[in-house]
Amino acid sequence: MNKKSTIAKLLSQEDIHVVHKKAQTASFDVKSRELVLPIFKQELSDDVYEMFVCHEVGHALYTPLSMLESIHHQKINHGVVNVIEDARIEKMFQNKYPGSRKSFEKGYKELIKKNFFGLKDKDLSTLNIIDKINIFYKTGMIGTTTPEELELINEVAKCKTPEDVISLAAKLCEYHKEHKDEEMPDGETKSDNQQSDGDEEQEQQQQESQSSEQQDENEDEQETTSATPSDDDEEEKEEVETTNTSSGPEGGKDAEDDLRSETDDAYSKAMKDGIDEKAKDRLYLNIPKSLKMSKITLSYKRIMEELNEDFTKRHHPDFDTAVKQEMDKIFNENKKVVQYMVKEFEMKKSADAYKRATVSKTGSLDMTKLHSYRYNEDLFAKITTIPGSTNHGMIMYLDWSGSMSGNMRFTLIQLYNLIWFCQRVKIPFQVLAFSDRYKHNTYDDHKEMQDEVLNDLTFGRFNLFEFFTNKMTKQETMWMMKELLAMTYSWGYSELYCSDGHYIQSTWIPNRFNLGGTPLNQAIITTYKMTKKFMSENKVQKLNLVYLTDGESHTHSEWWSPKIGDSDYLQPNGSYNVSSKDVYITCPETGASTIINGMYGQIQTEAYLKLLKKQLPNISVLGFFIAGSGKNGRVPLNVICKAYNLNQYEPANYEQIAKIQKQLSKDKVSVCKVAGYDEYYILPRGQKLEEKSDYEFKDNMKTAGMAREFLKHATKKTLNRQLLNKFIENIA
Repeated sequence: MNKKSTIAKLLSQEDIHVVHKKAQTASFDVKSRELVLPIFKQELSDDVYEMFVCHEVGHALYTPLSMLESIHHQKINHGVVNVIEDARIEKMFQNKYPGSRKSFEKGYKELIKKNFFGLKDKDLSTLNIIDKINIFYKTGMIGTTTPEELELINEVAKCKTPEDVISLAAKLCEYHKEHKDEEMPDGETKSDNQQSDGDEEQEQQQQESQSSEQQDENEDEQETTSATPSDDDEEEKEEVETTNTSSGPEGGKDAEDDLRSETDDAYSKAMKDGIDEKAKDRLYLNIPKSLKMSKITLSYKRIMEELNEDFTKRHHPDFDTAVKQEMDKIFNENKKVVQYMVKEFEMKKSADAYKRATVSKTGSLDMTKLHSYRYNEDLFAKITTIPGSTNHGMIMYLDWSGSMSGNMRFTLIQLYNLIWFCQRVKIPFQVLAFSDRYKHNTYDDHKEMQDEVLNDLTFGRFNLFEFFTNKMTKQETMWMMKELLAMTYSWGYSELYCSDGHYIQSTWIPNRFNLGGTPLNQAIITTYKMTKKFMSENKVQKLNLVYLTDGESHTHSEWWSPKIGDSDYLQPNGSYNVSSKDVYITCPETGASTIINGMYGQIQTEAYLKLLKKQLPNISVLGFFIAGSGKNGRVPLNVICKAYNLNQYEPANYEQIAKIQKQLSKDKVSVCKVAGYDEYYILPRGQKLEEKSDYEFKDNMKTAGMAREFLKHATKKTLNRQLLNKFIENIA
């Protein structure tokens, strides 16, 4: 579908969107600039679909809305105009884009083979004048004709303007009225033109030969819908549609006096019969171009100002001192972790650079090789060139939801390690927390973040908190770390005591910065715009995205839906339902799209991550899932089964589930490939990226005991490094 949309845009030289819908035929809406393709029971070939697209783009280029209005008011036979206009626009389109002739040729050939025009076992000579025109300009085929008919057929090729088409349509209708008595039923020949089968075949070949040049220009004409445009006036639209399906023009004339295209009727019936009535309709939604990230994202400076005013200034002095001490403790405990990450990163980066090194000759002689000039032709010195290392970058997304309250402290420690690592290796970074508490969900909130555009996704109750960035000073970074850590004590993580032993109450957190829902999917949707800006500003070549969360995203299904009643506004809270429609999400800026086939947050997350990878194919997407609960941080069974896509009630999965549980108990981490993520790290609550170094040698311990303790430590050290090694390998 993306390919077809791109082709349509290029051919029409405008922003045409190609969609599949439960429609009776292909059509082009001249108002919305939407090209509609039906959903068929059996998939048609690409040739047919490309022909559909080319035909409808031809209408977009050459059929004005005023033409439809003109034939309606003049009461000209719509069906006749349709056939002639199709021939005109296809000829003009093929002349503009000669490469499209093959698509028309192959597409109509397939439709003829499938009997879309009702020509099976039919003598072309028995067709009326408009049917002969229809088939000839689509396929080049023609039966026996009179000189007068042949002249009319050739006049179609001379139509240059819509006015020419309307004039010829009126002429054909008059011709039909004058000669309808000469036209016999199917299977019979005209009395004054009766010929033997051999003579008919000879004449047909002659006609085809004479019109071969004309056929090349007017190759195959797609008869789907003759671009019936959308009209503001619903009453007029109904009248137009009636005209399109009626036997003739308005005015109360007898049906037998009206010129009617039986091949056109057969085509319409074949299209209708081929439509998949059981198929779900499709809803096409867009990631808004107008998304105002400056309104969605709160800068770290703004956050510091608001927190300082409503949170920090209200700290009890003893509480503030205790949090600072706790922050210093965390920093010192994790120095070795960061040091190890830095060392591994530099080693892997250097190894990668060496692999890409190239050796080339210089223009200088290698004096050490001159003695071998008789048998060695390579006497020039060589130089090894190591390409400049890739500019890395990292954007981390933090889950700011209520379920994180018990896990937030441990998650922040993981996050701080990553920040310190980035600072040490001078990698540009950004930390964004996703929240739905800062805004409400009013119409004004939506309008502040994006323009009102039909079928655009909406983001009314969603914000990103820029907690950290490489642009911050070290003092600003440590201040923000301390304040976020201070918040964890308000969420009931643990009690905090001052030096004299009395309990210190934490400061109340402003509601707009408190924990709320889990808009992970909204965060992923907006990642493209954030990423493009970040990579441009920091000249980043290789970007790593890290999502830290403890649960699934809540569902995101809101979009700018049509007006209700007499409302002057679109509705920002329309909600789609995948049970009734297939929902396609497209990024207009890149043309990339994804299908949403479920309402659960995890299903949507997978779809949005796939869309993100299409938009930015060179990024690395990593997920940290802090999944455990309770004293030992045990990972629930349902989390394991969802991550590994296993049915916990299926006996065949019992062994694999037990193996994963054992791994989590032993290694304190499980690494899997959740759809959409390059790697997904499942961590029990409280598991840290740590590097142990202390041996537990007891007094009077014998040599054998010391050896066992050393081996035990070495094993633990290896296990603790597993997560670090895998993580560094991905980002380096």
